[in-house]
Amino acid sequence: VRAFCSDRSGLPVPFHISSNQGLSSSTLPLGKHAALYPEVSYVKTITVTTVRLDDLVALHGFNVDEFSYLNIDVQGYELNVLRGAPALLSHVDAVQLEVSIEPLYEGGCTLDQITEYLAAAGFRRELVQINPKQWGEALFLKSRAANAVARNGAAQVYRVPSDFTKPESRFLLGYRNRITSEL
Repeated sequence: VRAFCSDRSGLPVPFHISSNQGLSSSTLPLGKHAALYPEVSYVKTITVTTVRLDDLVALHGFNVDEFSYLNIDVQGYELNVLRGAPALLSHVDAVQLEVSIEPLYEGGCTLDQITEYLAAAGFRRELVQINPKQWGEALFLKSRAANAVARNGAAQVYRVPSDFTKPESRFLLGYRNRITSEL
C-alpha cells in the first residue's frame, strides 16, 4: 500500500522528491537538512492526497489486532502520522521512529514532541540513538512490551530477521544486547 499518511485525510499537499534517490523526500522544506547535507536538494514536486493511518488501516480492512510494532520514518513528519493513528497506537506495543533533537526539516517535529505525544498514548521512551548530526532512531514501548522484551529480548518479541540487514533490525539487535546484558 502506497499512501501519504498525515493527521487528516483528503487534503492535497506538495511532496518534494529529493536528489538522493528520494531518501530525503518530504512534504516539508529542507530547512536545517540543507545545511547538514548540501549535496541534497529537491528535484521535483508532486501533489499527493493525505490519509490518516487509522483511515488507511480501515480502508484496506487490516485487522489492527495483528499489529504489534509500528515503524515510522517520514522525514520530520512523524508527529503528524502519529496524530492520525490513535486507534492503531492503542493496539501496538512498540513504535520506532526516526527522530531529531531539533527539526531537520522546516516545520518538522522533535524527539521531545514525539516523546510527549507517545507518553500520553501510554508509551515510554526506551532507547534513543542519536548521531553527531543530531538525528537518529528512538524506540518507544508500552509497559507490557517492555516487560516482554526484558524477559525474551527484542528479536524474539518482534521477530527480527536473523540476517539483521535492515537498519531497524540492527537497532533492535543493539537494544536486545543492552537489555540482556542488564539482566
